[in-house]
Amino acid sequence: TQNLAEWKKSIEIVKNYCTNSNFFDTICNVTEMRQKEAVEIAKKYEEIVEFAELGDYMHIPIKNFSSGMVARLGFAIAIDVNPDILLVDEILSVGDENFRKKCARKVNELRERGVTFVIVSHNMSQIKNLCQKAVWIEDSHMKAYGDAKEVCDKYIEYCNSLKKH
Repeated sequence: TQNLAEWKKSIEIVKNYCTNSNFFDTICNVTEMRQKEAVEIAKKYEEIVEFAELGDYMHIPIKNFSSGMVARLGFAIAIDVNPDILLVDEILSVGDENFRKKCARKVNELRERGVTFVIVSHNMSQIKNLCQKAVWIEDSHMKAYGDAKEVCDKYIEYCNSLKKH
């Protein structure tokens, strides 16, 4: 959908185009590309800075950010898009415990508003807590699909069986 395309564009800007830009310039570039008004850009900038908890680093080039800082920025920008579908790849494992909890709360808030999430993770407790359905994929093949708790339990059982060998 259009929102997914916008989200992908936002992440690509962060990863490629803006690595020499600082945090403020990156957010302005991303939001301008999404054709937002200047007042809205300023408002969104504050929201993104606050959510990402990177305010102390807003004048540092992104190329000097750690991968975790880039992930925080990318997630904060992605949720700004108000997506229909959000792809989340281990972002909820980034940062300290408080930041991870904040991301989980945001995921739940967006899910309550009807946003569909595709979460890629090896964290079974996270999948059980955040997902209703799960797919276990191994070697490009679907091993299980269904209730998140049941699929996670099957995966854990499988992993435990490998340890015995």
